Amino acid sequence: MDFSQEYYDGYDNFINDLVNDIMPYMKKNYRIATGRKNTAIGGFSMGGRNSIYIGFTRPDLFGYVGAFSPAPGIFETTDMISYHKGLFKPEELVYKSKAPYLTMLSCGTSDFVVGDYPEQYHNALEANNQEHIWYTIEGANHDDIAITSGYYNFITNIFNV
Repeated sequence: MDFSQEYYDGYDNFINDLVNDIMPYMKKNYRIATGRKNTAIGGFSMGGRNSIYIGFTRPDLFGYVGAFSPAPGIFETTDMISYHKGLFKPEELVYKSKAPYLTMLSCGTSDFVVGDYPEQYHNALEANNQEHIWYTIEGANHDDIAITSGYYNFITNIFNV
């Protein structure tokens, strides 16, 4: 697999597919509650990276943002695989309009795939006074334990279960 900037640009372009195609299709073809109070975005790894990007770019649409073991690329960096041009500077990781009801980030303490990138995102949110939940999963790697814990805690917080 070629992890070039073109590859990452495909992920970054998903925001357009989601907002311009998928969300209107869902609204037209399914009986769903709409509005940011009823709309969440969450993902694991590259999906977590996308969730941060989309959530911070379109807080008008998403009331809940979850990123579980989010991959590198939110900030400019070179990781063990490739260079990432970055989507925000750390000081730009700020909701430009009303913040979501919930922003949650998590990661396993033994995640060798994403390393300390999730914690870097957490630290930027802290420095920018952005309310969020951050937690680590002791001993979890880039695995089903991290995925399950992230999604479980995100969903139970959204629905107050």
